[in-house]
Amino acid sequence: MTLNTSNKKRSKVNRPAPPIYWCMNCNIPLITSRCGLCSKQTKQINLGLPGDVRFCSPYERSILHDILITEYGTDPLESRLILLNKIGGDDKTDQVIVDGLFLGILHFNLAILDWKLDLNIEGAAILAQYTGRRTIELSEAGRHLSGKTIPSDMIRQCSKDIRPGDEVIVKYARLVGVGTALLGENEITKINNNNNKNNDNKNNNTNKAPALRIRKIKKTGPQSQLIERIATMDEVIQANRPALEQLSRDCVNTIRGLANQKQYNQTPIYVSFSGGKDSLVVLDLARSALKHTPAAYFINTGLEFPDNPEYVKRVCKDMDIELFEIKAGNAFLENIEKLGPPTKDCRWCCNVCKLVPINHEHDGKPHLNLDGKRRFESFTRSRIPPKEENPLVPGQVNIYPIRNWRAIEVWLYIYWKELEYNSLYDKGFERVGCWLCPAALIAEHCLVKQIYPELYSRWDKYLHNWALDNNLPKGYIEYGFWRWREHPPKMKLLAEQLGIPLRI
Repeated sequence: MTLNTSNKKRSKVNRPAPPIYWCMNCNIPLITSRCGLCSKQTKQINLGLPGDVRFCSPYERSILHDILITEYGTDPLESRLILLNKIGGDDKTDQVIVDGLFLGILHFNLAILDWKLDLNIEGAAILAQYTGRRTIELSEAGRHLSGKTIPSDMIRQCSKDIRPGDEVIVKYARLVGVGTALLGENEITKINNNNNKNNDNKNNNTNKAPALRIRKIKKTGPQSQLIERIATMDEVIQANRPALEQLSRDCVNTIRGLANQKQYNQTPIYVSFSGGKDSLVVLDLARSALKHTPAAYFINTGLEFPDNPEYVKRVCKDMDIELFEIKAGNAFLENIEKLGPPTKDCRWCCNVCKLVPINHEHDGKPHLNLDGKRRFESFTRSRIPPKEENPLVPGQVNIYPIRNWRAIEVWLYIYWKELEYNSLYDKGFERVGCWLCPAALIAEHCLVKQIYPELYSRWDKYLHNWALDNNLPKGYIEYGFWRWREHPPKMKLLAEQLGIPLRI
């Protein structure tokens, strides 16, 4: 059942990703093995690491729709609930899960700067019931076809839309699989027609040109079909409600217990509210946990998405929570000329735009800070403790009440409590902090270009001038190489494929 998602970083995390479950009766994803609606047996869904599974956003759903219609001429997913599970990749990469089945992997391809959907067997079996496009049918086949290269004379039929390099659905008898076309339909048809003529003339000179490479193929059945019933989000919430209530009680008790400890019971408590979904949930949990409503603080780096500061203020006002807006002013612009663009391995921007302002605000005074960091967000955060002193902010003790939550639990809580979440998520952003953050994926930088063209244009102009001043090659900015000073292996490989020399 587990999709093969090998990752070089896996060795850094000595744990499998916790599974989710699927009620095949109600057609509902579950965070525990018990369905709160029907109590029937559920199916375990094993996830690729780090396992931060979430609901598909409207933007991501539109990407899936466009790919399915363009490449296969059909979109059978309709209004079904779709989950995306973030896994390792060159850029944004997600397992796609629908009706308890793995459809494939949706990823942003850096080489073409566009989205791709790589079907797996279950996805191919689903689509094969609705389309004949991008499909190759074999006339004969031996055993153990997975991983094999198939000559053109073993192809009985192929759809007219197939070109060399296309990902295709492969069919043979009761087998369904996925593969890559090595030849286009015109070439396959031409070769096979010539072979048929040779056979008619009793000429044994058969052309067996490699035409298809099969990635994987196997027998499929009713278990690889979409479920007739389509669940609503209200039903998903009710089915998961007992588990959500337990999660909430555990977090409330964690916050309450730490706040009531002798060394902290007179210490001011704040919630770090960035405008993101995780800190929104912590803000709401803190209201339930504490006798006195905590204050929130928002660090305005000067690089926030245009709507974010107003969203933060509106949420705090609606929750009747006092908000302290800590402003970095022009700190970024004052430092960029001498320091150059911030990178993943040298994020000086966090120091000048976050740490300096917050240290100035708190001035070393002891305080508890409720933070929304979660260990499933990334491999880097996989070992965050329940609480820790912040060595970069003297006097601050960070508490991470939802550190064991995945994104799906966060979103279920938000839907359950009917909290107003940041609209940037529906637009496709995973991060709602600084819009030019080097830690953001190129898929998200492309979104900035699309939604906030003026912001993107200013930053893009600076980066290209910086690249020109440093004699950096064409494509260095476009493909996101500026985001590192020391490039990781995946980016070195991409640079080699694109013919872009990496040097500063």
